[in-house]
Amino acid sequence: MVDLVSFWTSSQSSLFFKSSYLQPGVPLIYWITTPIFFQQHLQGKERKKWEMKCLLNFLEAFLFKDEVAFEERTYEGGKFATVELTGKPFDEAINEAVLKLLKYVGGSNDQGAGMGMMAPVCTTVFPEDDGSLKHKVKVLLRIPSQFQANPPTPTDESIQIEEREEITVCSTQFGGYAKEADYVTYAAKLTSALGDKDTYHKDFYFCNGYDPPMKPYGRRNEVWFLKK
Repeated sequence: MVDLVSFWTSSQSSLFFKSSYLQPGVPLIYWITTPIFFQQHLQGKERKKWEMKCLLNFLEAFLFKDEVAFEERTYEGGKFATVELTGKPFDEAINEAVLKLLKYVGGSNDQGAGMGMMAPVCTTVFPEDDGSLKHKVKVLLRIPSQFQANPPTPTDESIQIEEREEITVCSTQFGGYAKEADYVTYAAKLTSALGDKDTYHKDFYFCNGYDPPMKPYGRRNEVWFLKK
């Protein structure tokens, strides 16, 4: 039995962290009453810092909700476990692929090795002309460093081990439990922010999730455009 918690170790490799204290689906009253409760225990400068932080979170969530911040980032190459699925909607396909990869890193391999879970889970998607996603995904998970030289062979034949080169991406980040619609929305925002620059691939992009499903708040998701 795979312990999903112990196999998921979040990698905070990002140079840019966009605050996501306000999460979709959580009543606004929670975000009002919680700061009030906690600030009663703060005094002086600490209380003022807390109040300013709450104000900035409010402004970010409600006044600047249509803005998008982004950065350019480079990731080293290496060996990845990959699963390719076609004919299924994004949300269904990614759930199936991630489960396969979790089983692989949890010990379903020729060495019976529990490798640990790297982050993010990176999914290659292929947009239609209207921005919606084709029913085709390729989900990638980096092999942990101690297994890079000799990755265990998956017992599931649908999982392939690939050597991938270093990449440079333009990345934007958002919170919440990300679905297809969220990735499509932020991909459109990133496209708008970048303008007509022909320096990034437009026939595919990457959807990334960093957190296990049992983490309800402070979640991190990213859209990456690959630089040519």
